[in-house]
Amino acid sequence: MAKTTTNTATETTTIEAAAVPAFEFFQGNLSESSSSPQITVRRGGLMVLTAAAVEMLGADVEKVQLAYDRTTGTVGIRAASIDAPGAYLLRTQAKSPNRLVGGKRFFTYNGIPTEKAVTFDAIRYGDGLIGFRMSGEAVEVQAA
Repeated sequence: MAKTTTNTATETTTIEAAAVPAFEFFQGNLSESSSSPQITVRRGGLMVLTAAAVEMLGADVEKVQLAYDRTTGTVGIRAASIDAPGAYLLRTQAKSPNRLVGGKRFFTYNGIPTEKAVTFDAIRYGDGLIGFRMSGEAVEVQAA
């Protein structure tokens, strides 16, 4: 029978090999890195687009327009010109490649609940339009 012995300045502990716990190591939270095209809708309507989701919109995007299809519950996002009516600034985030869109008024206007932070995979709909279905596959973001 194998024994493991640990010596410290104040004590010596011996553990029988059969008594060693079967540890399961924590693999981290469910969030993806910025290499995966995802959009998180935070509580209150702030959207976080990973760098990969922003790339789907095109190069040098500064503003976006938001759209909603009530029939399917789909939110759409497309690049917009600087002077486009209703365009939202795609803000940079300190120390992160992710970008932010303050969509509170958009979600409120459309009656879309934002009580919990939820992450969606970004879907490419064509013609520079990306988005997600509110009723689709989503991962609820756990508070840290």
